[in-house]
Amino acid sequence: MLKGVAIFSKDNNQRTRDGVQKLINELNHRGVTIHLFRKLGEEQSKYRGDLVEGFTDISSLKQRPDMFFSVGGDGTFLETVMKVKDLGIPIAGVNTGRMGFLANIPGEDIGNSVEMLCN
Repeated sequence: MLKGVAIFSKDNNQRTRDGVQKLINELNHRGVTIHLFRKLGEEQSKYRGDLVEGFTDISSLKQRPDMFFSVGGDGTFLETVMKVKDLGIPIAGVNTGRMGFLANIPGEDIGNSVEMLCN
């Protein structure tokens, strides 16, 4: 059962923003705490959700997340891997890019995928 997750995204297009919001909605619906990456200097999140906390660096998280979601394309997924590679945290990639070889959860399948991961 997932209790807390972190989400990393470059937030560079509407498809990605929609994917992040849909992921937040699905996780909120299941009572999962969400740590949402935001860039240094970014005051507040553009996303809505009851259980959303922002972070700028993984070392600043009070609790280690059960899973990391990478929302974007394969480049975003690789960047996520570099951020968490030594922590032993599993990563799930939500593809809002073009190909999705590494980030293989399609944006339209977020709800079903979150359900499976939570169970």
